[in-house]
Amino acid sequence: MQTLIDTWKINIEVCALFTGINSKTITWYIKKNYEKEKLIWWIKIWEIIIPIEKISENGYFNPKKLWKRLNIDEKNIWNQVYTIYSNPDLWEKWLVWIFPWVKAQDIINFTNKFCKKKDKLVVKEISMDMANSMAKIIKMVFPAAVQIVDRFHVMKNVLEDMNALITKNKTEIKKIYLTEQEQAKIDRRPPKHQRYWNWETWKDIITKCRHQFVKRRENWNINQINRWESMELIPMFADIVAMYKKIEEIFNIYDFSTCKKTARKRFERWFSSLSNLDFITELQNTWRMIKYHFDRILNYFRTRLTNWYAEWLNSRIQRVISNSRWFKNSDYMIYRIIKIFW
Repeated sequence: MQTLIDTWKINIEVCALFTGINSKTITWYIKKNYEKEKLIWWIKIWEIIIPIEKISENGYFNPKKLWKRLNIDEKNIWNQVYTIYSNPDLWEKWLVWIFPWVKAQDIINFTNKFCKKKDKLVVKEISMDMANSMAKIIKMVFPAAVQIVDRFHVMKNVLEDMNALITKNKTEIKKIYLTEQEQAKIDRRPPKHQRYWNWETWKDIITKCRHQFVKRRENWNINQINRWESMELIPMFADIVAMYKKIEEIFNIYDFSTCKKTARKRFERWFSSLSNLDFITELQNTWRMIKYHFDRILNYFRTRLTNWYAEWLNSRIQRVISNSRWFKNSDYMIYRIIKIFW
């Protein structure tokens, strides 16, 4: 016990260096409770040093939290990207592993070094995004796990392609409007822009339709329904109308497919229906994306495991970072995150 007390006096300044807390504050807390809880206070201070050294060198993990389902995601903390594993079956204490790297080979070497083979075989399903590095990590580290690309990331990429088509048509409409304004100046007359329902021009329609395409058609209000009817009559918006109808079919596949087999049939039917729409490049990009990750997308319909647990954990971590205002020691911030979600 005396040796612990002697080393404790030496390591107070080291604790203060890692944690960012003043050494006088630490000594005041210890002296206040020194007579009551000598050994407990020693353990509390020693816990501050050891995890931070592990995090700064090679990450931190708890193999006891490995279970049948896992989520994997990335988070940028203090200009460094961390790979985070979380367990969706636990409540709030979801954090399993946190790595201060993104390279697949580094994470594979670390997990093979510190994690036993029987612990790896426990994991059966892992939800992830579409990064190839994560697919390589799961294949090498968890050979018995099924890779699942969840619905959120698929629909996010699909709607991004839709927004790309809208912006392309919007630039064309702006060019038409500029030529009309220049011609009106030459003819010394006000510019003539055709107006449709609710006195909306082409520019107004294409600007406001971006927000309604995120929602389902059943959730549209009266203005959005009338805007859609006017878009179907305008040949300028034929590409947007055709692409949104195909996106709506993807929504229906995710909603009404009860198993992997029915989802495969509906997706194959959807692929065959795109043969008449080769002129829409954005829709072809969506087709290539789904075709490339097709097997992992279909695995979602086995158990419908989503990645929202990892996204929720990312938002909570961001809240912890914002509450700490402007932190100086990134290792201590990771230590705080681990203590909250461990």
